[in-house]
Amino acid sequence: MKFGGGILMPYIISNASVVRHNELVRESFLIRNERIHAVRPSFPKDQLMKVDASPYTMMPGHVGVFEAIPTAWSMQQLRTFWIENAITKGMTTIVAKVEVEQEKEWRSALRYARLRYNNCPVDYTLAVQLPLSQLTPTVVRLCAKDSISILFLEIGEDNSVEKMPWSLLDNHTFGYKPVLVPVITADKRRKERQLLKEWADVLASTRFPYVHTPMPTEVPLSLDVLKQIGIYPYKGFLHQGGEVTYNLYDTQGSHDVGQKVVRSQDVSDSTLRHGRRNFSRASLLGRRDLSLASALLENPNTIPYYESRLVVTVHKGNILRAGEELFLSPGRGEELRIRVPQFFRGDFIHDGS
Repeated sequence: MKFGGGILMPYIISNASVVRHNELVRESFLIRNERIHAVRPSFPKDQLMKVDASPYTMMPGHVGVFEAIPTAWSMQQLRTFWIENAITKGMTTIVAKVEVEQEKEWRSALRYARLRYNNCPVDYTLAVQLPLSQLTPTVVRLCAKDSISILFLEIGEDNSVEKMPWSLLDNHTFGYKPVLVPVITADKRRKERQLLKEWADVLASTRFPYVHTPMPTEVPLSLDVLKQIGIYPYKGFLHQGGEVTYNLYDTQGSHDVGQKVVRSQDVSDSTLRHGRRNFSRASLLGRRDLSLASALLENPNTIPYYESRLVVTVHKGNILRAGEELFLSPGRGEELRIRVPQFFRGDFIHDGS
């Protein structure tokens, strides 16, 4: 084990409570070379360092949609934004909206967005938002070329979803069909319901994947949505061969959970080390309480209500949060380019519930 160079010895996260297929299961994870080497109910006793995660609910790092970042923001404003809207919420991957008013702006908008997110501390994938009227065969081809798997389409009272040339657009996808998401710009609630009904009725007769209702921002996306947009299994899923990215929630609901961040010179056999940060094994001790896990099983949308219980966030083997301490590394995030949208599509269509 080489501490100074960031080469980690293998270790085990044991007895974690993980949500799998709407069930709560106990699993242990063997971590080797900053990847999940194996997932089993348990591992035999050996010389590997272990962390007992039994008092906690373990979830993959969350993925959420974020609005376009204002161009006038300074680096300090960006840092504050990432802390308040991503890190403290357990977001380790964001779907970053890029606003495009006209087709001709596509190239420059994406180029600027990639420069803007170059300092992002978490991973991201770009999604384009544009008026429905600007959805052209050229835009559909550009989605395939630039690996844009999500299109947010602005729909107002002057737009007609039915009159769009869906068959023509489909002929230009070349097998790469972005998921279409409605963004309703009409002010009146009644008009919004009318536009969404038209949207669902029309899109159901096309071969484009779509979601029924607008997607909320800065809220963890469900596993089904991640499958539909092609982010699964790369993100939002704990599996063998996957990256070491997860959140630990305090199921006891107490803020006094004994978090302790130590430096490399304080590392001992009872300490779990990620990258250059360490947190004490004692921080994972507590009484068992499945109230939080039960709530997450019943409705994943309850995750934001439990932000106060989030105590540890790890992103690709690096600690972003340990108790009240946050560790931001601008530029550590990488762009995720979706090569095959809907690779695990299934029959799910998000209905906003």
